[in-house]
Amino acid sequence: MLDCNDCTQTAHCQPVFFARNDPKRSSVCVPFTRSSSRCQNGGPLVQMNENTAFIDASAIYGSSPKTQNRFRNGAFMKTERFRDEVLPPSGGNGMVTGDDRSTLFLGLAAYHSIFVRLHNRMASQLIQLNPHWSANKVFQETRKIMGAVLQAITYNEFLPALLGNQGVTLANSYRGYNPAVNPAISNEFAAAAYRLHGMIQEFYPMVDANFRRVGSVRFIDGAGNFQKMLDFGVDLVTRGLMTLPARKPQRITTQVTEDFFGNFDLSTTNIQRGRDHGLSTYNSYRELCGLRK
Repeated sequence: MLDCNDCTQTAHCQPVFFARNDPKRSSVCVPFTRSSSRCQNGGPLVQMNENTAFIDASAIYGSSPKTQNRFRNGAFMKTERFRDEVLPPSGGNGMVTGDDRSTLFLGLAAYHSIFVRLHNRMASQLIQLNPHWSANKVFQETRKIMGAVLQAITYNEFLPALLGNQGVTLANSYRGYNPAVNPAISNEFAAAAYRLHGMIQEFYPMVDANFRRVGSVRFIDGAGNFQKMLDFGVDLVTRGLMTLPARKPQRITTQVTEDFFGNFDLSTTNIQRGRDHGLSTYNSYRELCGLRK
């Protein structure tokens, strides 16, 4: 396992250094591990993406059969019961899911739990409708439905809210699968445009069944802390997210630039990632899109 926490510069570790008298830092650097990369067909160095490029629910199911076997049980997803909550199986300090970041944030942990439950509910319904299907057939058909659900949420609800109706019209409408289209995610999108870290809130409310606020959790207190999600439960976390107005992706909260995990600074990490991936300047992309500098 590569360890870049000691502020040593190597081919794989490129820390960002602070002034030694910085009052907010207990160390002299923000550690940074470069992305895995390779040269392809004699071309420039490119970074590799461990996740699939499709909206196919791989965050729930994983991106490989080997990974999937950790949390699949025949036609169903493995679950555990905790305080009347049905949750994905526990492992280490969090949950075993298709994405190792599932407990990085309270909302992610809640949503992973919801979609695992939805898979099992749909699988049960498919078994009733098609008792002659094998367990694998039920699982794969349920997964297809789950992918379609996430695509519908993404394109019909999330993107219009994020980009506005005018922004959504920039993307062509879907006209069927085209094998000639390269489905890979652009480096600019993965490394910068879709980070949206400016939308992170300082506090997240917990809301009961009567939609009364019964508490709140600071982002940094719930980040990577699966116990916080267990303390409040999926329903309170989800209702809180439903009632919390979205924040415009502008200034990044100091909770992730000064207070998060000691010397970690999310803004600095984002900038260094752009350098690592060889991204161009912001104004270069504005010009590419026909906008002025």
